[in-house]
Amino acid sequence: TFIDSIIAMTNLSYPEFVGAVNASRHMLPLAMRCLRESGVNSISITPRKNTLLYAEYPDGKPCDLQMPPDAMLLCGCDVLGAHEYDRATLEFCRHVVKESAHSQYSVVDIGANVGLFTRQVYTNFSPKARHVWCYEPELNNFRLLNRNLEFIAGEAVSLHEYGLGKEDGVQDLYCSDDNHGAHSLIRDSLLTKHETNNKYTHQTVTIKSASHESRRWIDFGLPIFYKSDTEGFDEMIANSIDNYAWSSCIFGAIIELKSLPGKEVGPFEISHLLDIFPNKVFERKPNLLVS
Repeated sequence: TFIDSIIAMTNLSYPEFVGAVNASRHMLPLAMRCLRESGVNSISITPRKNTLLYAEYPDGKPCDLQMPPDAMLLCGCDVLGAHEYDRATLEFCRHVVKESAHSQYSVVDIGANVGLFTRQVYTNFSPKARHVWCYEPELNNFRLLNRNLEFIAGEAVSLHEYGLGKEDGVQDLYCSDDNHGAHSLIRDSLLTKHETNNKYTHQTVTIKSASHESRRWIDFGLPIFYKSDTEGFDEMIANSIDNYAWSSCIFGAIIELKSLPGKEVGPFEISHLLDIFPNKVFERKPNLLVS
């Protein structure tokens, strides 16, 4: 059915094939889109040892990484070639954890997606996080999140198939056809220049009170590194979290800010939270003053 497609095939070994794909990056979106249109829901990758995405079970067996084909449209060259994802963000987090000198801490990952951030944090940071809390309301993403973090033993991980918000309820989650990382509770989040065709479906998902959920983190009794990436809902969630968590528990945070029309809570509404932290930076624009 792909009349205008060019198909590239080789009998090289897999690492050599990946090298060839990386050398011709424009081919990767085509390959991944073909897989997705053929009904492939996930791709299994075994990261090389000593790479950021490598993980293993307690018995030493490697834990494969499960990725949806459309994820490879955005991060495939990093994941397939280097077996890592978003190294710059990860190195920031690693340095903050190291310099905090906390011997024990927990990680909160809101908008955990398929678990790339948490997987890398848990396997590469020293000291290791004692507990991770992950929140992902989308059905297929949550299934892959479970697979990608199943190497974490015992009670060190809490995976939740719901989103966070101002109060308990249900909402429509708008799901991008092109980018599994762009799903959002705000429809306008999909109608940006980053989307190739603006096609989407929607699911009804469960939302739980961020205030109530944050008290669970507080009661756990450990310092918190906080990450939130929900495509437009991040300020709402941050503003709903118990103030004690911000003032006394969270020692580092990465929060996505996204300008969208009609948002109930925007960046200016969380300025009082930013003021708690004496040092802050726009990750992608460090020369731009945050004030």
